[in-house]
Parts: sequence; C-alpha cells; structure tokens
Amino acid sequence: MRKLLSFLIILILMTSCDGNRAISTNGVSETAPAAEGEGVQRSQDRVNSIEKSITASRTKKKSHQNVVSIENYSEKRFLMAGKSSPVVPQDFIIGKIVDSSLKSDSAEAAVAQFFDDYRAGKISKNPAGYFLSENRTLLTMLFEEWHNSRFFPASVRIGNGLASESETKVTARCFMGDGDCICEFVMAKDGGKWKIKSFSGNLEEMTAPAPKREEFEPEVYYFF
Repeated sequence: MRKLLSFLIILILMTSCDGNRAISTNGVSETAPAAEGEGVQRSQDRVNSIEKSITASRTKKKSHQNVVSIENYSEKRFLMAGKSSPVVPQDFIIGKIVDSSLKSDSAEAAVAQFFDDYRAGKISKNPAGYFLSENRTLLTMLFEEWHNSRFFPASVRIGNGLASESETKVTARCFMGDGDCICEFVMAKDGGKWKIKSFSGNLEEMTAPAPKREEFEPEVYYFF
C-alpha cells in the first residue's frame, strides 16, 4: 500500500512539472512571433504614412492665386480697384524679387543654391546638408522622385524673405516650358547654415501651361 501511494505521488509530481514546462514553452513560442509582427507592422505604417504625405504634396492644387498678407494688402487693394475680375501678377505674390547673389549668407541665397544642387542630383546624396531632421525623410523622397521624373525649373525667381525671430519664409516662382509653380520654403539656421525646415509646393505644376491672363501694368505701383 505504501509503495502504491509513493508511486502515485511521484506520478502526480512528474505530470505537474511537465505541465509547467509546456506552459513556459508555449509562452516563448507565441510571444516572440507576436513581438516581431508588431515591429513589422509599425515599420509598414511608417512607410504608408510617408507615401501618403508624398501623394498629398504631389496632388496639392494651387492655392496662391489670391494670397493676401499684411505686407502686400494695401498694394493689392489698389491693384484690384475698378476691376470686376482683378488680375494679380504671380510675381507680386512672391514679394519683391531679389538677386540672391548679392546676399551670399542669406535664406534667399540658400534657396537659390538648393535649386542648383537639386538639378545636379546632390540632394539625396546628402539630405542632412539641406533639410532639418523633422521633415528630412519625406522631403528627401519627394525631391528625389521629382528629380527622377525630370521636373527641373529652367529658371527660378526668388522673393525677398520674411524673417521672424528664428526662421525666414522665402517664396520662389519656378518656370519650365510654358508652365510655372510657386513654392514656399521655411528656412532656419542649423550649425550656422541655412536649411529647409518645411516646404510647400508642387513642381509637377510646371508641366501645365499657365492660363492666359490680362496684361499687368507695373505703372500702377507708382500711383500711390
């Protein structure tokens, strides 16, 4: 009787140990793939987010036709006077055009240099030299895609930047063939060098011929 009781106790203990090992083994085998799957999903979500941002930037419609700022309100009001369908020249919207070569250490000069380097294919090779970290991945991919599609401005007109305490907004008008587009750069200093903090615009707009517009008479500026 004692031998039988001892045998049953040993059998119960052995069954209990095997059960614990099974639970432990199952916990490892199921958790590891789950954690790996979550990592892959996060990576895919990041890629999807970048692709969505690029698509939104490429399909963005022109929204600069009637932009009014404190800087140009009064002048624009005079341009519109007496016209049922006012015509505002696009170069007026980018501000006074500047010769960036005369302002070597300026945000305007940095924008001009950016377009030169973009045409030369240098942007994707050294994105940290042109973009701040917050939008670097998206902007690098965006300009690389435009570069591969050969959306190269034949000429660029740069407006006088509007400076705040820590950054400068520079608007540029880009031309290619009969089309054009307007781009806005927000520039900030990083390690003593001007870099792009944010960008809005769509270089693909340059492929669409600009609509015929009424001739603009610059003499109107001198009336007031």
